[in-house]
Amino acid sequence: FITKFKATSGVEENAGGNRPLTDFVDFENYRHVCHKWHYKIAKALVVCLESKDFVQIRNALIILNEIISQYPLIQNLGHVLEKRVEKVCQEEKENRKDLYIKASSYQGKLLKNRSRMVKEYEFHLMKGAKPESDEDKAKNKDSDKAKEDKGKDENNTSKEEGEINEERKERKSKDRDSKSRDRDSKSRDRDTKSRDRETQSRDRETKSRDRESRDRTTDMGPPASRMSVDPGDSDRDFKRKRDSAKDKKKDKSPDRLEKKEKARKERQRKEQEEAAAAAGAAE
Repeated sequence: FITKFKATSGVEENAGGNRPLTDFVDFENYRHVCHKWHYKIAKALVVCLESKDFVQIRNALIILNEIISQYPLIQNLGHVLEKRVEKVCQEEKENRKDLYIKASSYQGKLLKNRSRMVKEYEFHLMKGAKPESDEDKAKNKDSDKAKEDKGKDENNTSKEEGEINEERKERKSKDRDSKSRDRDSKSRDRDTKSRDRETQSRDRETKSRDRESRDRTTDMGPPASRMSVDPGDSDRDFKRKRDSAKDKKKDKSPDRLEKKEKARKERQRKEQEEAAAAAGAAE
């Protein structure tokens, strides 16, 4: 926004020469400008606080918390901001906890710095404004103190409510954890019981099988003696069978040699007899 200063008319006398007063601004005009700045800042912050956008509300609360040491200094602007912040606390108490915490903290700081605020006619000159008497000032101080005490009580109650709600949430979370643990323990007990049942059923089955095997042995009598079988005659031991066949062939080979020898001697004998008969016939 643009600010226009109302310069005074006249001439300033100094050692360097005469200088027109239009180059300067008197104190009252400066106070008017400061009031205008305070009013514009309050108007912009009220627009942000009344908007439905949580980003604007958060930014406005951040700025107000940062400039709390210097702003607001005028009572009517402080009351306007206090009402808007209180409205934000009521609306965002259950919706957005971050905005509620920022607004409540600023509300406490505003109540703490209310004693330094001044009336608007004390901040700058106003047309038609009448100065307050001492009695009115005392009444205003008493009312301000009452409002501060009320605000402190409200803050304390809000803090107590917040603590109570947190305690309730913690209790609920603890109850949920305990219930979940109980459920887990019960499920584990059920699993152990089912496992024990399975082991018992297996033991029963093994016992019944042992009984059946005993009954069968008693009914069938003693087991029959098995005949010893020569491993050489079995079909499985092929190598041994083949070696035994070779040995048998070797055993038979001398009989063949003897037969051949006998046949050769028989042929020689027949040949000698034929030669002798042929010689006798020639004589």
